[in-house]
Amino acid sequence: MQELEVTWERVLPVWWLAVWRGLLIGWLFAIAVAYAVGYAGAAFGLDFPTASLIVTIVSSLIGLAWALVVTRMALKKNYREFRLALVQRS
Repeated sequence: MQELEVTWERVLPVWWLAVWRGLLIGWLFAIAVAYAVGYAGAAFGLDFPTASLIVTIVSSLIGLAWALVVTRMALKKNYREFRLALVQRS
């Protein structure tokens, strides 16, 4: 297996995948969670600071989980000139 040099032209597509999928989908998850918790909080009579704290905690946990999924996507993707591979050290 030929090892390629790490150049900015090779780093950029990996970074872009992580950024746009991470931020865009993460942002949509955050909106959905905020809406659901806000709606449930209003139904159960939670005050705004409590509902806001719950949204922050739940959104952060979902964001961490989503970051793992995005990292896996980046590792599995076939890029134009290369693909990422995990190779065991000898």
